[in-house]
Amino acid sequence: TGKGFMQKVYDYPESTRQSEDVTTGIVWTETLTQTTTPPMMVNRAHFSPAARTCWHEHAHVQTLVIENGVALVQAEGEPIEIVRAGQTIVCEPGVRHWHGAAPTHTMTQFGITLADDEGNYATWGEQVTDEEYSRVDSSKI
Repeated sequence: TGKGFMQKVYDYPESTRQSEDVTTGIVWTETLTQTTTPPMMVNRAHFSPAARTCWHEHAHVQTLVIENGVALVQAEGEPIEIVRAGQTIVCEPGVRHWHGAAPTHTMTQFGITLADDEGNYATWGEQVTDEEYSRVDSSKI
């Protein structure tokens, strides 16, 4: 082990069901690690079919890697994008967006998010309505 290097091995964390304040449908997450300098969280989220986050934005870039299933992602004012396992999404700072599973697929995402100066990882808004969610071209899923 070199000077200044510290290795930690973490047990797989317990899963937590996400609140309806920030999601629609069933979403479970595990915080894989959380650091203070910089304030960063690495998590894994499991979405049931049609489950999705509320509209939200981040102070810093959020990176999402779709590990399995089919995801839907939408930035405010843009069409819904279909994202498949193995693809990566970069959510730019200050852009309102949502992400979740396609209507007939589960989806698991691996996320890396930095907190703002007050320690908030996201600024949450309202739920994505069924009307907004259904604007996806389901023939492409």
